[in-house]
Amino acid sequence: MRQRLVALVHLIAVLYRFPAGQVFNRLLSGPRMNRLLAFVLLLLFSSSGFCMEYTRGFALQTVDGEHVGFVLAAPSFKAESGDCVFTLLPIGSELVHSPLGVAIANRKVAGEHHWNRKGDRIVVSFKGNVVLEFSGKAEILDGSGKVLGRVVPIPENTE
Repeated sequence: MRQRLVALVHLIAVLYRFPAGQVFNRLLSGPRMNRLLAFVLLLLFSSSGFCMEYTRGFALQTVDGEHVGFVLAAPSFKAESGDCVFTLLPIGSELVHSPLGVAIANRKVAGEHHWNRKGDRIVVSFKGNVVLEFSGKAEILDGSGKVLGRVVPIPENTE
């Protein structure tokens, strides 16, 4: 249990860009408490183990590293292709209207998307049209190639 908690604290520190020592202080106070606490409880009390294998999804962040949402894949991004869904969960309400926030909201409303691995890139399409790309440099690109943000791998729960 202690190892899970330590790994979780470090994950939250990466996602929210503040020192790991401040994680507990932020969990216990401030406007972000409910979102962070729900995230912590979900990961902490999941039925399977918690390890640092990055395959099932990505946290989506702005170019400045502000958390905006998630993309989750089935099967994992280790495969050659599959389907994915997007979730908008910004750290601040102003990020809903950011270019990445709008892109994630549009993808969420559209529903399930298809993805293909092309070398070190992951190309996300909807009804045959490329809508997003995750580059080998961990960048999020829109359909025209404009950089919207970056991806941060999230751990896969395995036993």
